[in-house]
Amino acid sequence: MSALRKAHAQAESAKTGEPVANQLQTPAACTTEAARLAARVPAMSFGYTRLDAKHQDARFDVALAADISKAFAGLKVALPGLGENGSAPFDFSLALPVAQLRTFWLAQADAVAAKPFTCPALTDINVGFARLGPLLQKAAIPPFGDMLGLRIALDSLVAGANPALPRFSGRIVLGTNNPAGLLAMGQMMVPALAQLRPADDGKPLPLPKDMVGMLGQPAWIAMQGKALALGIGAGEDARLTDTLKSAPGDAGRMFRMHLSGAMYLSWLQLMEQKVDALAAATAAISKSDQPSLDGSPAPDDAAQAAANAARSKAQFAAMKAQAERVDSIDAEMHIDDDGMVISSQTVLK
Repeated sequence: MSALRKAHAQAESAKTGEPVANQLQTPAACTTEAARLAARVPAMSFGYTRLDAKHQDARFDVALAADISKAFAGLKVALPGLGENGSAPFDFSLALPVAQLRTFWLAQADAVAAKPFTCPALTDINVGFARLGPLLQKAAIPPFGDMLGLRIALDSLVAGANPALPRFSGRIVLGTNNPAGLLAMGQMMVPALAQLRPADDGKPLPLPKDMVGMLGQPAWIAMQGKALALGIGAGEDARLTDTLKSAPGDAGRMFRMHLSGAMYLSWLQLMEQKVDALAAATAAISKSDQPSLDGSPAPDDAAQAAANAARSKAQFAAMKAQAERVDSIDAEMHIDDDGMVISSQTVLK
């Protein structure tokens, strides 16, 4: 910490000419304001709540200042799926209540403006919060200002001919206070969507042929309540209506995820495929750059490339062996009166 203070003082001295020794003295205001900051620093704890041959359950608690907890503990985000366990092989729900987040951070900026830090080592905080205000004003602009959350549910994920573009099927749900407005903005950006007129009933409408051609597979759109949903892949139209009827977030719920072991293994296989493709491309470039008559890489380069490839294969083999033992991974995050709670449950085969 003293090294950081000295480095900061040296930087300030270079800009203002104030001697480093003067800056390293601790004014009375610094003690008070350091305590003010310390009162806002969260206390954290972590531990396993269940640990045996088939279960690895963990919990991470972050104690927050009372006003932070109060701002979000009772918040219910109207994002379908946030209030119940996911059922897709990968089911990820994230609350993004932009209006409430904006209100909270504006209050923090106003508090700093009303009582700015006077300690020389802390005045950068004033600058940071002063810049935050205008950014938060821009965050109110639709459609971002209307956002409530995001849900991604993948039913399948397989490697395609192009390693960079795997084939998948699933649904994307955007929670928003103005789904019709979000759709209208999308129609302005993509004229092919202009003909779509989904009703507020959750019934899927097929996307135009031009859009289907771009995606390479059938797709549908549906709207209901405070959500707009997109289904991509064969059979996803049958799932869209129920997806939009899924339970919204309960009080304080901010995040929820479900991942099956099979989907986890698919991710690792796709990652390995991409790494192998990148290694092959790098090796080809390295080979083409060598001045040797036979076109082969220099011995040192070839040995390093082979060592890197062997290390990568060993790492992926270890990760895949672990993934093959996983039946499912679930996680959630919520905020209650005491702070933030993050819990996870891993079930092994």
